[in-house]
Amino acid sequence: MLHTKSCECLRRCKEYFCRKDSKGNEVCESELGIGLAARKDRPCYEREGAPPDEQYSAIPEPEEDKVKCFVGYEQASTVPANCSEVMKNGEDLSLPLSKCPKKCSGRGYCGQWQGANDPICRCHRGYAGAACEIQENRCYLKCNGRGKCTDQFCKCEPPYFSIGCSRSTVYPTNHSRPSPVNFKIYMYELSAQLAYDNVYRYGWHGHDRIYEAYTKFMEQFLLSPVRTEDPSEANLFFVPAFTYHYSGNVGTAEEHIHLLLDHLKHTYPYWNRTGGRDHFYWTPADRGSCHVREPLAHDAIRIQHFGMHNPAGTTGHFPHLGHPAYGCFHPLRDVVSPPLWDAAQQVWPTTSKLSIDELIAGKKRIFFFAGGVRPDMDYSGGTRQTLDRMVKEWKDPEFDWNTGGVGNYEERQRESKFCLAPYGFGWGIRLAQAMLTGCVPVIIQEHVFHPYEDILPYESFSLRLTNDDIPNLREILRGVTDEQYRRLVQNVVRHAAAFSWYPESGGSAFNYTIATLRRKHMNLKALYYPVFSERDDITAFVLWAAAAAERTEPGPPVCDAECTKFGNCGEDGNCRCPFGRLGKNCEIDFLSPCKPDKDGLPNCGSVFTKSCECFRRCREWACPLDWRGEPVCQEAFRLPDTRSCYERVGVPPDEQYSLVPEPDEVEAGTVKCYEGYKEGAAETNCSVALVDRNDISLPLSMCPNQCNKRGYCGRWADNPKGEPFCRCQRGYIAGANLHFLEQFLLSSVRTEDPSEANLFYIQSFTYTYAGNTGTGADHLQLLLDHVKHSYPYWNRTDGRDHVLWLPGDRGACHVGGPGKELILNPIKLVHFGMHTQQGHAGPFPHFGQPEYGCYHPLCDVVATPLWLDAPKWVPNTLKLSAEELMAGKKRLFFFAGGIRPDEEYSGNTRQMLDKLSKEWKDPEFDWVEGGVGGEYQERLRTAKFCLAPYGHGWGLRLPQAMLAGCVPVIIQEHVAQPFEDVLPYEAFSIRLSNDDLPLVREILRGVTDAQYRQLLEGVLQYLPAFHWHTPAGGKAFDYTIAALRRRSMHLKALHVADYAGRATSQA
Repeated sequence: MLHTKSCECLRRCKEYFCRKDSKGNEVCESELGIGLAARKDRPCYEREGAPPDEQYSAIPEPEEDKVKCFVGYEQASTVPANCSEVMKNGEDLSLPLSKCPKKCSGRGYCGQWQGANDPICRCHRGYAGAACEIQENRCYLKCNGRGKCTDQFCKCEPPYFSIGCSRSTVYPTNHSRPSPVNFKIYMYELSAQLAYDNVYRYGWHGHDRIYEAYTKFMEQFLLSPVRTEDPSEANLFFVPAFTYHYSGNVGTAEEHIHLLLDHLKHTYPYWNRTGGRDHFYWTPADRGSCHVREPLAHDAIRIQHFGMHNPAGTTGHFPHLGHPAYGCFHPLRDVVSPPLWDAAQQVWPTTSKLSIDELIAGKKRIFFFAGGVRPDMDYSGGTRQTLDRMVKEWKDPEFDWNTGGVGNYEERQRESKFCLAPYGFGWGIRLAQAMLTGCVPVIIQEHVFHPYEDILPYESFSLRLTNDDIPNLREILRGVTDEQYRRLVQNVVRHAAAFSWYPESGGSAFNYTIATLRRKHMNLKALYYPVFSERDDITAFVLWAAAAAERTEPGPPVCDAECTKFGNCGEDGNCRCPFGRLGKNCEIDFLSPCKPDKDGLPNCGSVFTKSCECFRRCREWACPLDWRGEPVCQEAFRLPDTRSCYERVGVPPDEQYSLVPEPDEVEAGTVKCYEGYKEGAAETNCSVALVDRNDISLPLSMCPNQCNKRGYCGRWADNPKGEPFCRCQRGYIAGANLHFLEQFLLSSVRTEDPSEANLFYIQSFTYTYAGNTGTGADHLQLLLDHVKHSYPYWNRTDGRDHVLWLPGDRGACHVGGPGKELILNPIKLVHFGMHTQQGHAGPFPHFGQPEYGCYHPLCDVVATPLWLDAPKWVPNTLKLSAEELMAGKKRLFFFAGGIRPDEEYSGNTRQMLDKLSKEWKDPEFDWVEGGVGGEYQERLRTAKFCLAPYGHGWGLRLPQAMLAGCVPVIIQEHVAQPFEDVLPYEAFSIRLSNDDLPLVREILRGVTDAQYRQLLEGVLQYLPAFHWHTPAGGKAFDYTIAALRRRSMHLKALHVADYAGRATSQA
């Protein structure tokens, strides 16, 4: 609001920025709408006798005698005022155009800004020069040669439309069938009435380029092969919300996001399929999504620069901001990307041309930082303030510490071994700067995730510390050996391109953003996070544009011929108008009161005082139509009430162990069996309760040596009439936890000096106490209580830097509870990564912790289980090339295994596919209920795709598929897979949900030969991660250590809450 506007302009602008949502509530967005609604005493002027549409916002010339000035823009409350006073806005003075060179060529405003002596022009968007005489083409892609750039709006030549005139074809609204391999993103076509980009509109006014990474993303996305114009094949949906226009660097854009997402939800058929979880938009402001409280906004993926993760239970610096479940950033859903550093265009080529030896030889000091230091501890979380105090005490000449800017900034960074990377008021740019100048970043940002942290190996190129480490910082940095430092620098150079948005100078930030979005899409398929907003009774399958509904073939958009006079034809058959125009064919120049004259450009930006009519019209103009319909909700799988079970009479709940009752127990009446597990379930005969199809569970006493307590006793489906025999749990006998211990004892990662340990391994041998289905909770509580009160290490982090194994069927699902809180804090190595956080109804909603279920993705590690046949299988697979493996494929799909009636078994995946396969009778769909004996490995190897579901808990079929050279089809809703934050699962597997099962044949047959070959190459590359036998090339131990190292970095970032609470006793 730097310039005084006509009263009519302010009135219309208020209307423009205050509009109604689908429920009829009036919402004012951006500081203009909110500010004008709150401050109706804005000064303005009117020209007597001029009609409303000609009340232009041109500062009156001295000779004009029919101009009146007022305090207040609403017609009923205006107060006459002195025009000379009305033209002042603090130190800014609005002047007539005649006072500036060439009247600013009619392309800007004239004034004396911030107390300057001489009038100067401030040019409208798209113009530059002292007299605004230079026209700039600032449209995306410069309209691609298919249109004319006017007012940063591409007036496209038919049939082209979309941002940058980048599209020409509209597709019918077919049933959505996105490929799980050929990742595609569809971008919504939104009119300027819904969202527009003020970076291009107000390039001259105070916009720091560091916030404009989203524009570089947009420029590269428009031409990227990952973009699709056909929404039916999209895996994700991009919402070009341009939130920075509505928030600036410190605002929220909350009202804008609410109105925009509400419009998408009720206008298009895509949002409601997943509750918006396959949609994404940018929030590049200082604190990203910290201030966004709009419920709908918490469902979509957010790309932001500030990954503050402060869920309930952590004590971050912003505990009052964001969502209570995860703070400002959801690590399984959202994306942190680097900000835009313009100097990267010159800095990175200079750095990358140096050899590692040259970079290291140029280091002149150990540490560098230059930047602001403010007194409030929210600024950088106290890091800058603490270091500022310490450095002044140290007076160390090798610590180059500057409270403020320095002229040779990039050179000083390149000459330093380590560079501090803190945050500021929100996100910071110093991590990107350090990487691109070849300086090893020292990241001290508690609770904050960094760009692409689930893809980039931060442990290889950075040091991650907490504020508690600052007093020892000099010793820590000087303790890095020359060999270690060289490796760090090598990896800085290797990964620095991820922090630059300029592909022409080697930047890869766009590619890493797409790769991270693809990872988030896999998380979506795994149902790792819930819908956070409440569902309502409205859906978008109503009035999805008659033209689109009738379309049967791809083709150009069809609109009235008059549309192209001012606008562009949209894919839904509606005309897309430029900023300020309304009407079916953009025939209404609705924001004329916001122009300087008839031929000028409308301006409703937040930095200018506007006419009242302009705001009123702006609110009306930007108000989308709403439609009501029926909701489309996806049902989550629940544990069936009819699951049969038994109970020992009089035994406390903690001692109701899962041991098949002995006959004397049943006869004595000390055991009762029921048709369901809930209170009030009907009692049933135990002989019935213990039968699951053809499998009959028997007491251990009926098997040899009670199976040595290492298996199940029974008569199984593959021999239902034979003698009882033990079915041993191969994953547990000489299990993965013992292989880990054997390799750990001789590993260089082991230290005998606890003072130099990053993590502490507890040999809990839980399986001895839990078996495959028990908990071992009492044993663990006693063991951890002993560790806590006998050693001095536990209490430093409340056990969060301690590691133990829980290899049972359901991992950590059954641990914890009253009196056993100590078990919640350590890092748990499990095989079952069931992640069902609060608000998400997974198959096991009653197990684990309410915040995260059985598995905490930032704390725990899913390790691959042990497959004893791996030494036999792996050589047979690895001796074949990808071509030879492909040539040996005889069928599309293979699965052999048990099918049980209760949905908790495999989350209903096996049951649904069993039913479908019997309906299909597809000869290429090799589906076997039960075992196949010695043919199993061969059937896996000769199938293109192999199902990898879970069972009662974790399953072996993922490692079996990998080791046999079969591409795994993972259908395990809510379940994290082994080493998922280290391995690129998208490179060797297909991830689906149960909703995809009816189309699984079409999905698999849609994978091209080239795509399948890439998947097979990925299987061969990463199969060593899925077995523990080092003589046969197994690397499961190495991947476990890599995942633990990643958890140690999460611990340093304080990403994980203290679930047990601090104790008063120390050791």
